[in-house]
Amino acid sequence: MGSSVLAQADGKSFDVVICGGGLAGLTLARQLRRELPELSVALIERVGRPLPDACHKVGESSVELGSQYLERLGLRDYLHANHLLKFGLRFFPGGGHIPLEQRTELGPSNDPILPSYQLDRGRLENDLREMNEADGVVMLEASRCGRSSWPGRRGPHDHGGQRRRQGDADRGLGGRRDGAQRALA
Repeated sequence: MGSSVLAQADGKSFDVVICGGGLAGLTLARQLRRELPELSVALIERVGRPLPDACHKVGESSVELGSQYLERLGLRDYLHANHLLKFGLRFFPGGGHIPLEQRTELGPSNDPILPSYQLDRGRLENDLREMNEADGVVMLEASRCGRSSWPGRRGPHDHGGQRRRQGDADRGLGGRRDGAQRALA
């Protein structure tokens, strides 16, 4: 951990510590601060800012239910201003011999009732980090989860790089893949 990160967290305890600052961790931190503002929240993320913009990945678009969750987090205006609204399935028939811009476009002509977005993941995560900091989340970037103390436990709990979860010795952190491997064994 860098010295600025240590200075932020040194001697502090938090009600909630989120390990991992991807989309799930960032939105969880935002939801907790909005719904339970009395909680102290820290988020630990291995990669520091800035993330590169234009981090479009295959499938990096939201579906309607995911968009509703993001909008529930107060991000509707932000999404409309900074990401592309999707207009559902669009077809461009005509075969490969006709240039795309000359083909007939088939698809809805009105804005969708339930919006979904094509997300620029780098921009979204950078912006969520800034929003979370402004909401009081302690961002521990360029850091790794390591040892921590859990009230009511026998001592420090080391979760950095560990394969198994405490209290669930037969299940690895690989989730479904581990379960499928056990089922096939």
